[in-house]
Amino acid sequence: MAADSWERSVPVIRACLWAIGLSCVVLLGLPGCGQQASDGSPGHDHERISGERAGSAGIEYGQRAEFDNDVTVHVSTPQPFVPSDSAFPDSDAALAFEISVRNEGDTPYRLSQLAVSASADGAPLRELVDPKHGYAGIPAADRDVTAGRSARFTLAFVAPDEAGTATLSVQTTPELPATHYSSSR
Repeated sequence: MAADSWERSVPVIRACLWAIGLSCVVLLGLPGCGQQASDGSPGHDHERISGERAGSAGIEYGQRAEFDNDVTVHVSTPQPFVPSDSAFPDSDAALAFEISVRNEGDTPYRLSQLAVSASADGAPLRELVDPKHGYAGIPAADRDVTAGRSARFTLAFVAPDEAGTATLSVQTTPELPATHYSSSR
């Protein structure tokens, strides 16, 4: 029975090791993926969201939110895609979000403080890892975004079974409330 369990876990272990290897390649070799950009945030509308109001504030995709810790976050409109066979969890449809985190402060910002979650009409959506499409979670979470610099990456989530409004919630530190991105209704 133990051998049978081991044989079933080998493909999962291989997939995890492959995803880790791909993440290392992405971080070291591809521009824009997990690397800090030197040019700044995308040129979109800017909306100031203070930490006190961020928890109740909802802004549209494509706008930037500035938090009280001098971190600015921009989230693109969700892009639907069909996950590959190697995606986890298994899903027929997913949504990808491009996220840009800019440090407007004087001290480094650690990406591991960033919390991102998604929901559709109040029901949580699971994050999707799809190495073939380049979705491996927040890259280099142990790195700092230095003052005046940005980090850009793309996260994917399993799409809801039924049509609904997808909301992405972003929190730059545990002390500050989250900002909720969604489409206008």
